[in-house]
Amino acid sequence: MGEQLVSGAVTPQRWEVAYRKDGLQLAQVPSPPMLSQKQILMLAEMVQRVSAFFGSPQDVEWAWDGAQFWLLQARDITTSAESYFSPILPDDSHQWTAAFLNERFSQPVSPLGWSLIRPHLERFALHEPLTWLGVSSLPEPLTKLWRGQPYSRVLAWQMVYRLFPDWLLPEDAQRYFPNRDVQMRKLPTQPNWGLHLLWGGLKAVWQSPLGALPFSNPWAWQHFEGKLTRTWAGWQADTTAENLLAHLRQSERLTTELLELHRWSLLYADVSYSLAGKWLGNWREVLAAHTQTVTAQLSRELQDLAQYAQTIPLAHIALQSATDWQGLPAPLAQAIHPFLQRYGHRFFSLDIFDPNWSADFAGFCRLLAQQVAHARTAQVKTPERVPAWVWLAGWLLRVQVFLQLREAQRFAWQKILAWQRAALLRLGEVWAQEGKLPEARAIFGLEWQAVLAGQVDGAAASIRLQELAQLREQAVLAPGLFYPPFLRGNLPEHLPSVNGAGGRLKGQAVSRGMGRGRVRLVRHAGELASLQVGDVLVTTSPDPAWTVAYPLLAGLVTERGGQLSHGAVVAREFGLPAVFGIVQALEILQDGQVVVVDGSEGVVLISAE
Repeated sequence: MGEQLVSGAVTPQRWEVAYRKDGLQLAQVPSPPMLSQKQILMLAEMVQRVSAFFGSPQDVEWAWDGAQFWLLQARDITTSAESYFSPILPDDSHQWTAAFLNERFSQPVSPLGWSLIRPHLERFALHEPLTWLGVSSLPEPLTKLWRGQPYSRVLAWQMVYRLFPDWLLPEDAQRYFPNRDVQMRKLPTQPNWGLHLLWGGLKAVWQSPLGALPFSNPWAWQHFEGKLTRTWAGWQADTTAENLLAHLRQSERLTTELLELHRWSLLYADVSYSLAGKWLGNWREVLAAHTQTVTAQLSRELQDLAQYAQTIPLAHIALQSATDWQGLPAPLAQAIHPFLQRYGHRFFSLDIFDPNWSADFAGFCRLLAQQVAHARTAQVKTPERVPAWVWLAGWLLRVQVFLQLREAQRFAWQKILAWQRAALLRLGEVWAQEGKLPEARAIFGLEWQAVLAGQVDGAAASIRLQELAQLREQAVLAPGLFYPPFLRGNLPEHLPSVNGAGGRLKGQAVSRGMGRGRVRLVRHAGELASLQVGDVLVTTSPDPAWTVAYPLLAGLVTERGGQLSHGAVVAREFGLPAVFGIVQALEILQDGQVVVVDGSEGVVLISAE
């Protein structure tokens, strides 16, 4: 029927097959069917395998010989319809990287969540630094979405790091370049050395005189924290749209001020940690293990809470089924309440579409139930003693100060995000009552600036959230295929694999020590409950909120991240052997395999039991 189909002489049959967790399922069946359901499922499985092989959706031509299917041709689908989550950029042959962003957004991002973060990311990480460096023509656009996942231009990062000498280049710069080839940064023709760099530096310091200087940056942060605390006290639980919008605009200004400080803290953390590696060698990680960040303090307090819960009869069972405070024994509820007051604003991502711990009370209780089950056997290693000369060198480089600031600033930012989320839901309720939105949560389908301007398109918001739900379901089914680390235009960039041969996987050493245990693949926060004491957690990238599970682990392996990823910083504090940046670790390793994690050499060995 090939010629007849092409000429339009006959109407083709359309079958739809859904990819579910429990296998392929027919979603639409034509009548009368020309093929059997068994044949269609065989064909769908072939298409799925071909798409997985090429790393992108495929247009497939096939033939049936009466017994089996034959693949005649396959080509990339590049003409998919444009949407908010997959904009089609004209002449897009650019190279894009998911680095850093794939650590913060583990799932396709909501329109409200992305439009809230994107302007800050572009301004503070790329646009202003490139302008100060004297780049005359910025590589626009700097960021984009692909299947709802955020990417940034590789060229922009090449320009950011171009003038760094090799000895001063931050180690985490590797993640922005394919195959960690940092020499790529020298390919652009700008920026260049010259007096304009002095002028750019003066403008940077003038814009933020205290935040931009390394010895005044911590003091500026303390001043801002006091201002933030005073401002929170003035944010009342208003229910009128006018008051909610006024407070949301104020929270936007505070976020801008926070991230302006955070930018410089990140820079000095990167540089000081890289220099410490050259000065101190292996002592650098021992020094970092004594940092005492707020994220590690959270994990220790959760462990203390779990040990207390063990003393309460049936606490573990109550936590597993609790949906509100009434489902918990009174002593346990009294202990949890102050913990959530301090840490309930923590998210598993930077997307405010996803609930924080306080907003997802049942999810937090399940997380605590896991901690209770293993509270007696979970252990935190005591870091080695640090010699006086290492302390002195670390103090001169301010290593611990800026590692603490990284975590503290992320901690405060998530407080703002948690308040914004609650305020947006209250605003959504007001607009739903006024008939502007079909339901309160539809507000997450709007863009941030539209919300602040009071421009509400309820129908478009609902359609976007439906598409977001589909994208997230696809991402869970095929995480490795769905979010490739690099793109060329709108297609995944296929890089040669350097892992898998001989049972030896090479990544980046981020936390010293050796650990041996069974692999536990975890693709999203909902699977953390499967962890057992002595497991090796293998994941894409652990959010800071995941660090509560570190006391259970024998080792940590990730596909993404680097030396100063939040997960790496806390792994060192817990003495947890960790190797980051093993591409396709979730595909190469299998649940239940025994592996040895060498966090000193950056190697994972697959054991033969």
